[in-house]
Amino acid sequence: MKVSEIISGSTKPFPSLEIVPPLRGMTKTELLESIAPFMEFKPKYINVTSHRDEFEFREERDGTFSRHMVRNRISETTVCAAIMSRYDIDVVPHLICGGNTVEEIESRLDNLAFLGINNIVALRGDSLAGEKRFSPTPGGYRYASAMVEGI
Repeated sequence: MKVSEIISGSTKPFPSLEIVPPLRGMTKTELLESIAPFMEFKPKYINVTSHRDEFEFREERDGTFSRHMVRNRISETTVCAAIMSRYDIDVVPHLICGGNTVEEIESRLDNLAFLGINNIVALRGDSLAGEKRFSPTPGGYRYASAMVEGI
């Protein structure tokens, strides 16, 4: 069911959850057990946030520095699949422009569609640390509205 239908069809307030994908090292069982206490409140859906990948610079033997991507978190798609495997609840992953090309977003959308997920929060995302203004990834969307059109 679409979240817009859930909201418009509700006659009284209800809780929803928003979770941040866990850091690598947490198990699926640990994730689901951390959500379990909240399920007694019968949330209508669970939002799963998304964050840009981070980078670190490593010094090479010749004294130069190279940039390396650091993926510290499990993907929002994987978290959504884990939640759906245990609970009968709609999940709403967040997709962000920052850090993603159009093709990467299309691939994520294919994975979400495969799982039967049809609710998405489209966001521009945050600037990188140290950036005064948001800079889109080359080959990516500058604005969430453009991503929505692409979706």
